[in-house]
Amino acid sequence: MPKWKLYNPEGMQDILIDRCYAKRDIENEIRDLFRKNGFMEIETPVVEFYDVFSNDEQLVNQEAMFKFVDEKGRILALRPDMTIPTARVIGTKLKDMNLPIKISYLGNCFKYDGIGSAKQREFTQAGIEIFAKNNPFYDAQIIKMAIKTLLKMGLEQFTIELGQVEFFKGLMEQTNFDEELIELIRTMIEAKDFFGVEELLGEKDIPANVKEHITNLSNYFGDKKMLLQLKESKLNTRSLKAIDNLLAILNILEEEGLEKYISVDLGMVKRLKYYTGMIFKGLTYGVGFPILSGGRYDSLCEKFGKSLSATGFSLEVDILLNILQRNENILPKSSFDTLVVFNQKGRNTAVIITNQLREQGLKVDLICDKVNKKYAIERNIPGVINILDDENIEILNIEENTNIKTTVSQLIGGDKK
Repeated sequence: MPKWKLYNPEGMQDILIDRCYAKRDIENEIRDLFRKNGFMEIETPVVEFYDVFSNDEQLVNQEAMFKFVDEKGRILALRPDMTIPTARVIGTKLKDMNLPIKISYLGNCFKYDGIGSAKQREFTQAGIEIFAKNNPFYDAQIIKMAIKTLLKMGLEQFTIELGQVEFFKGLMEQTNFDEELIELIRTMIEAKDFFGVEELLGEKDIPANVKEHITNLSNYFGDKKMLLQLKESKLNTRSLKAIDNLLAILNILEEEGLEKYISVDLGMVKRLKYYTGMIFKGLTYGVGFPILSGGRYDSLCEKFGKSLSATGFSLEVDILLNILQRNENILPKSSFDTLVVFNQKGRNTAVIITNQLREQGLKVDLICDKVNKKYAIERNIPGVINILDDENIEILNIEENTNIKTTVSQLIGGDKK
């Protein structure tokens, strides 16, 4: 037998019965929440042209993508992200739709570098996007939906860290640094490398107040009070507008009573060429990576032919499921309401009873075998109906370990049909 026949490729997994049942239940809950809040679902192909994700601005780490070639020699890729394909759809097939356009999605993505502590290369992503005018109201609504989603899933202890890439860009605007140096500083700040940033800036001839802000950027963490204090310091117009934007978003969230879930982190400066304003990520205790992330990206759709402002977030469903299981949240398990069993005699009766119970909305398993308690217990089935012959039956209560003999007429009433 070939060695690899028995194994999954690295970063891929089989999702077994109970975990799969719980995952589908979570997905259905998320999908229902999105629908009830006005978001319309789309589904994009798992396979896209490589060009969708490839460009000069490196929106996606190209080395992390699964790539292959079609029969015509064109490079294809498994989608590593759902936001970019969504922007493609809006910029091409839905470009004439009236604004705002509120879109949701739920599907699998693929990355060589994976997600989470297990570095899953195949993972499920759920999310929403709003394509509309650049307005703090829509940013606040996206953050509100992120909070509502986590609460609906049973999480209570989590934080949404809110940042603004324009604040950092405003500081860089005053340095005249080239893009390569700006990117180096960004990665050092994102990694909280305080000493590295200070050492690098020590050699540069830039205004003292700008150097101070950049050096201290990783410490600009707190709430609205911190932003108001920072606004009184010496900043250029671009950085001040970024603070005003965050204050407007925070005011809206406060009106919704959601401020307790929010903290501000101006040292969060991820992917400058992707995001154009507000950014955020969702963190929960005991997990060293975000469960969700998002922000404003006002230039992405333009790459697909339509200039549109947009804001959104995506949630990692597999990470959420792991957190819920770790926190001992009560997750649904695969189960049936009843098991109907017949052995040679009573097949027609077994089918009639099964169909009637299913029409009543019950989940019913039907097998041709002897009564098997282990079978029922393994599948979380609380009761067994054993068909003895065309008229007589036996009802077993697995949990109470009791059985009652009765007739088909007494069970379903009236004539069998």
